[in-house]
Amino acid sequence: MASKFNPPQYLPSTPRTELYFPQNPKAFISPPTTLIPDPKLVINGGSTLSGHVTINGSKNSALPILAATLCCSGFSKLKNVPCLSDTTTMASILESLGARVTSFGGDIVVNTDGIVSLEPDLSDIGKIRGGFFVLGPLLARFGEAIVGLPGGCDIGARPVDLYIHGLRALGATVELSSMGTFCFCSSMTSKFNVPQVLPPSDPKFVVNGGSTLSGHVTVSGSKNSALPILAATLCCSGSSNLKNVPCLSDTRTMTSILESLGAQVMSFGGDMVVNTDGIVSVEPDLSDVGKLRGGFFVIGPLLARFGEASVGFPGGCDIGARPVDLYIHGLRALGATVELRDGKVKAHVSNGKGLTGASFRLGYPSVGATETLMMAACMAEGKTVISNAAQEPEIIDLAGFLTNCGAVVEGAGTDTLYITGRRKLYGSEYSIMPDRIEVGTYMLAAAITRSCISISPVPHSNLTCLVDKLSGAGCKILQLSDDTLELSAVPRTIGDDLRGFNIKTNPFPGFPTDLQQLTMALLSTCKGVSIIEESVFENRMSHVTELQKFGAKIQVCGNRATVYGKGKASPLRGSQVNTTDLRGGMSLVLAGLAAEGITEISGISHIDRGYESLEMKLQGLGANVIRTTTFPV
Repeated sequence: MASKFNPPQYLPSTPRTELYFPQNPKAFISPPTTLIPDPKLVINGGSTLSGHVTINGSKNSALPILAATLCCSGFSKLKNVPCLSDTTTMASILESLGARVTSFGGDIVVNTDGIVSLEPDLSDIGKIRGGFFVLGPLLARFGEAIVGLPGGCDIGARPVDLYIHGLRALGATVELSSMGTFCFCSSMTSKFNVPQVLPPSDPKFVVNGGSTLSGHVTVSGSKNSALPILAATLCCSGSSNLKNVPCLSDTRTMTSILESLGAQVMSFGGDMVVNTDGIVSVEPDLSDVGKLRGGFFVIGPLLARFGEASVGFPGGCDIGARPVDLYIHGLRALGATVELRDGKVKAHVSNGKGLTGASFRLGYPSVGATETLMMAACMAEGKTVISNAAQEPEIIDLAGFLTNCGAVVEGAGTDTLYITGRRKLYGSEYSIMPDRIEVGTYMLAAAITRSCISISPVPHSNLTCLVDKLSGAGCKILQLSDDTLELSAVPRTIGDDLRGFNIKTNPFPGFPTDLQQLTMALLSTCKGVSIIEESVFENRMSHVTELQKFGAKIQVCGNRATVYGKGKASPLRGSQVNTTDLRGGMSLVLAGLAAEGITEISGISHIDRGYESLEMKLQGLGANVIRTTTFPV
């Protein structure tokens, strides 16, 4: 049948607010780059204003101060930074130079130790006047800079001759290139030798172990909720305002996937606004989908709303097979025609109308398959029943967002979902749940360092398995308030210590597979012998080789590990280790916190996929952890 979405390649020259669909469309252009309609403000005048308004931070202060972070070694933490397109552009300019920029709430943390270029992105410089400000810090700190002519509002001449005059007075040689960029180089030998082509080296964590942790840590929004909910915005007309979205490489990749489809995404602080009215493609960027498992989630919303989708195979951590056959089986049950071709899953509705509700059973309670099929069923005609569904708390969170948007979903959190389709869903405001895996991570961090810390916000009922295991091991766990938990692993008497325990991973409400590797690190420091059985992923023991470098005594046979703790093995000692997946990498950080001496952890881009501001949060608890970057010679 004809798809609901005849993909346009172009817009007519006359401005319009709706998409233009040519009568004989050509193939998709993916990802689109120029077809997003410019939004408008519509004002109905004459209202009397009253009440109170809170003023944001100054844009005209924020831009030069962001540029000034280039003068500084280490971290600069800026508070009260306004979330504006100009500050977002300025952050992109810093990142194009190699700076690391992390945003949460009204705060921005900038680390410029990883600068690898002196030539900021030309297109970004052309967007704002303030982009030109980086010229001074780059020249002063590194001895040279190449910066494009500045942009900004067309309100009259704002020449740069005053900048040039001052820099020359300070001893710089300034030239204007034929391409319209200024080339600045100091009169002395450059400190930086223009490393425009140097690849950014992978940063490392350096952990000086043995510190006792104390204080309080605030948990970010759940990555495993944010990714499917971001995908679910594709079901909705209008704007969705998502709060408590964690700033992670995975959430940034997911927003890139949405933008490659034509969605507009604005991020400020922990909030993200997504508008999908400008969708111009049903084929997301292949490279981005290949970076994370959650990228595949968009196939359900695209198919349900537009009648077709073409999505590459998903990526993510290499922890075992996560096939898409469950997704395909469910989509076919809903009436879609699905085929695997050219490294993609191509699907379209085949009944002339759209997806149709159905009853089917998942062969395994896969979280991703449950979420994807739930989103698709929310816009299918009629009723859908999904049996043997995943019961994870993140399923409940996704169902909450969809319900806010007008969907009818019952049974979330049980093994059977009952969904009544709706023809149209509308964007809404929704707050992402706290990350239960991050809560568990800091509980284990306190336990492995024999420390006492408090954690909030804590979805306590979601961590019953871990709480029970740690309590049985000898930890004292108190619920200080509705959302605050305190864990103490401080020995109560001389010679007292935590006892080992056995775990077997299972889908919720069983022990979470995402905490298995971290728990193994803890067990290597506990008394006695512990058994770990991994029943969810067959390749989630690859971190053992790295833990053994600390001196941990662990034997693996298939999906079963025997961990020999205190009295059976030597104390952990610092080492040089490498991480190849997210949770395995975090297990190495925990081991480094407990080990004697210094630990260097490479491959930490994996860890950045799931932990927001990790080193800052650990430093706030008293850990000696820094992020370093080594420059190529």
